[in-house]
Amino acid sequence: MMLKVLLPVALFAALATPALADDPVVEWSLKGTSFDPAPLTVEAKGNFTIKFTNTNPAPAELECKELKVEKPVVAGGTIMVRVLNPKPGTYDCVDEPHEDVAKGQIIIK
Repeated sequence: MMLKVLLPVALFAALATPALADDPVVEWSLKGTSFDPAPLTVEAKGNFTIKFTNTNPAPAELECKELKVEKPVVAGGTIMVRVLNPKPGTYDCVDEPHEDVAKGQIIIK
């Protein structure tokens, strides 16, 4: 019985991708319906971590489909999102609950 409980916990822990000490951390925030900085520019030198802060009084969800990022963030909260093996390009992102007006971009050089 204990194995049935621990297996999902272990699987979840293995799928989580925390920031590693060697990964650069870039800061990005949502203020109203604007992403700051706009756009977010990152050097493509391997994995990186986005420290994303929602300054709004309502929850948000950072979604960048092409980078396989989709993570909720509480009102006034901050999340860490690790981007694995990014390729150079321009990636569109949204605050999913407000995707018609809250749009941002990540440019990976």
